[in-house]
Amino acid sequence: MSTPLSPDHITVLSPAAMSEWDGHVEGVLRGVAHALNNRAASMSALTTLCMEPDYTRESTRDVLASEVDRLHDIVAVIRAIGAPRGNVEAFDPADAARSAKAVLALHAGLRDRVVTISASAGPIRAHRWMFVRAVVVLACRVAAADRTPAITLSLSDRDGWVYVVGEGATHTARSAFLDEIVPALGGEPLPGAAGFRVPSLATLRQREGR
Repeated sequence: MSTPLSPDHITVLSPAAMSEWDGHVEGVLRGVAHALNNRAASMSALTTLCMEPDYTRESTRDVLASEVDRLHDIVAVIRAIGAPRGNVEAFDPADAARSAKAVLALHAGLRDRVVTISASAGPIRAHRWMFVRAVVVLACRVAAADRTPAITLSLSDRDGWVYVVGEGATHTARSAFLDEIVPALGGEPLPGAAGFRVPSLATLRQREGR
């Protein structure tokens, strides 16, 4: 049984691709559970602190604000891996890459790995959520191929395309998810390389005669 890839049901994921993505969702949710447990412990400590006779409202307020910010970050990650949302739009791939990095930071399978994503690319037009997930899966593929502590992805413009490449990784294992979601973005997996490319917004407008 295939699973709708986008809200308009134009494209579907195969069982193999869906199974691959579900594995990453499971890894992220394990990380989310760990993060929420940390937040609960912090809030419990804050409650204890409030009962101390020499506590100050200012210090309590600062800690509480920090914990609320962290909870908002966790909610954003859950939304990023949840049900597909949003239509095709023009967006900054660097901003989407930051969302992907936040997801990767909670992925239990990447614990103790440092993910760096450098971006110097112009805007693209696609389903933003698809692009975020493609970056997440690519980073995980690079991590599996290269066991070094640091994982580096780069986003750059070249010949009317935005390239997303795993630096230092000459190849990765085949990904059913990337093989299907990258074409849905209007792009192409890079043969023999750890990465993919999608047309820039300028290229799409040129194709449309705008």
